[in-house]
Amino acid sequence: MSKQPLLPLAAMFAAGIFMAEYLASPVAVCFGVAAAAIILAMVSRNRKIASGAVLIAALATGALHWRQQKQAVIDPSLAELPTYSRISIVGVADSPPQFREHSYRIDLHLRAVQTESGWKTAKGRLRVTVPLAADTLQPFDRAFLTGNLVWPLPERNPGDFNYQRYLQANGIQATLRVRDDGACVRLGQERPLFYSFSKALLQSRAAIGGAIDSLFTPDVAPVLHGLLLGDRSEIDASIRDNFARSGVIHVLAVSGLHVGFIMLIFWAIAGILRIPQRFVLIFVLAGIWLYALLTGMKPPVLRASIMATFFLIGRFRDRPLNSANLLAAAALAILVLRPGELFQAGFQLSFSAVAGILYFYPKIETAVKSTEAGKWLLRWPPGRWAVGLLIVSLAAQMGTLPFSATHFGRVSIIGIAANLVVIPAIFVAVATAFVALVCLPFSTMLALTYGAVAHVAIRFVMWMTQKMSALSWASADHWYPAVWILLLYVAALFLLFEWKKPSRRFVAALAILLVLNGHVWAGVLRGGPKLVVTMIDIGQGDAALVEFPTGKTLLIDAGPSAPGYDTGERMILPFLARKGIHRIDVLLISHPHLDHLGGAGALIRNFRVGQAVFADTLYASAIFQDLLHRLYAQGIPVRVLKRGNILDDFLPAQVWVMGPSPENSRIQRHLNDASLVVKVSYGKTTFLFTGDTELKGEDDLLGFANLLQTQVLKVGHHGSDTSTGESFVDAVGPRWSTLSLGALNRFDHPTPVVTQRLAAAGSDTLRTDLLGALVFESDGKQVRRVR
Repeated sequence: MSKQPLLPLAAMFAAGIFMAEYLASPVAVCFGVAAAAIILAMVSRNRKIASGAVLIAALATGALHWRQQKQAVIDPSLAELPTYSRISIVGVADSPPQFREHSYRIDLHLRAVQTESGWKTAKGRLRVTVPLAADTLQPFDRAFLTGNLVWPLPERNPGDFNYQRYLQANGIQATLRVRDDGACVRLGQERPLFYSFSKALLQSRAAIGGAIDSLFTPDVAPVLHGLLLGDRSEIDASIRDNFARSGVIHVLAVSGLHVGFIMLIFWAIAGILRIPQRFVLIFVLAGIWLYALLTGMKPPVLRASIMATFFLIGRFRDRPLNSANLLAAAALAILVLRPGELFQAGFQLSFSAVAGILYFYPKIETAVKSTEAGKWLLRWPPGRWAVGLLIVSLAAQMGTLPFSATHFGRVSIIGIAANLVVIPAIFVAVATAFVALVCLPFSTMLALTYGAVAHVAIRFVMWMTQKMSALSWASADHWYPAVWILLLYVAALFLLFEWKKPSRRFVAALAILLVLNGHVWAGVLRGGPKLVVTMIDIGQGDAALVEFPTGKTLLIDAGPSAPGYDTGERMILPFLARKGIHRIDVLLISHPHLDHLGGAGALIRNFRVGQAVFADTLYASAIFQDLLHRLYAQGIPVRVLKRGNILDDFLPAQVWVMGPSPENSRIQRHLNDASLVVKVSYGKTTFLFTGDTELKGEDDLLGFANLLQTQVLKVGHHGSDTSTGESFVDAVGPRWSTLSLGALNRFDHPTPVVTQRLAAAGSDTLRTDLLGALVFESDGKQVRRVR
């Protein structure tokens, strides 16, 4: 610990936070272990024992810190209220509003909440969604609101973004949905401590944003908002995707790169203004931290600002500090302030990038210098610059690959070369845009001149990323590697770069063998082949994946789509990719309504689809016809199913078509009763999917008598009172009944009469809006709910 003492300390503190999240670690136990370890470290005369005790104390303290923060986030006045409870609150806005198509979002500090026993003081924060028709709140506004309390789900679908943990990391306990029948009334303003400073920061940020909009064209200005202020909300989705596929999306997230730019700019200003040497440090540090405050103190900026601070202090004192220790100090500072950041993509990518550069750069540089080509290139300044930038890009990408693949399912291939061109252009853009903004109050001509340079640089970057992203091999998309593959990647890299050191080589080889053995034995312990059914949470619509014992897949419906939001692309595709599924053997659309087929187009574009099957319907909407044209254009076979058909592609499991009846299949309006009704059978277990079949269609199904009986029923029409009649429920007798719903949907699904009817029949009713995805597993003998 003597050379880099903060590294193991930060690692153990982070491990404690991780342990508290995934393992049972009672607060009392964590406190006791931390206290005992600290006492042992203080009284022990053995240096190794004392060091070990300090590390154990750091582990226990990290666990205790995260557990306490998670508990402190929740206000007791709200803790007992069920989700969707209608409440009234008084709160104070503490963030600028973020606007959407029909609403805006803002965070509030609670002051009071109204419950059944009257008004009570309350604490903590809520994230509030408000219709645009209501008052628009600004930071420090005090407001009265009435809406529905929504407790966030950890994951909507297995492997999804953990929204609950994200909110907890930011001190937010829940969300409040203010609907059209709710209220949002501004009551005035509060002036908390540091009000004037906070207000000045917000006004400065708004003024800088306005200046950017006045100097630059509408296509360039949003990119500069991202580069200078860290606000990417207005950047067009296609531009963000171009940057991501090109491997340079990091330049749009304010990070160490931008802090480095700001440090160089303020250093240059200090030289131009001839600031005395003893004040240069204060001037540069003031610029760095002012910039960090303006951009919201995001983890990458905070990390870079802390490291830059220690670096500059060491430089001015002629005592260079160890880079790894600087990184560990920054990590400790952030995790002490906000322990939940450990689980966020920004924190992981920022620190893994720097760690990758610190570890890999000198080793790769040494390897390059040992080659004749490398020696020749490094003789010339342009060659040294190009090789250095390439090595930095490669080292950073090697460090961030596990996290970028895990969070985003994308690994850029062209990014290493793209950074060689994009980073210098971005530096030019940031530097000249900064000078243009400084000049604007004094000289419009100078501001426009420097702004023109920045404009050209941004346009060049946008053009380059567009061209690079268009290459088919620019990135590997929709790849979410399993944990064992990531562990294997890390161990293999360690083996490669530590090959010349026998002890480390042995450790790396042993780690590889352990990972491979763990993967093999995990498969053995999972048992024999099983049929797995997942009711995917896609909001107000239907989508269910059936994975058969043979490895084949059946997707029943594909959820909704709307302008700017496609369930197939945003929800189903990542879910399938995380499961390692890249082929849908059969895509079954129960009926051609948008909330069942909307996401099919994205799946057809990105996945191999064996065949698509539909009901024998006369419905011919433009959306349905467009889907058919896409299928034919892709050469995907289309099959029409009728009652009595059997899909025997999945033996030993079978899929029976039980509806619609010939009469209902000819319906041209109100198509719900024309839905395909299929029963998946595996051994003695069955699952019944009814689409949106209503009471008339259910009556037609009663002729199947005992064949309707099933363990799991996908409830028709999302729990509407037009479906799930009493006779049908009695005939089916489900052990579980699943409802695919959107939270607080405008149809008020499910209706109480349906849920009460299912409960009276002894069925366990499960809702995706409350529980997220519902997963069932069958071994052919019995069905088990696993999520």
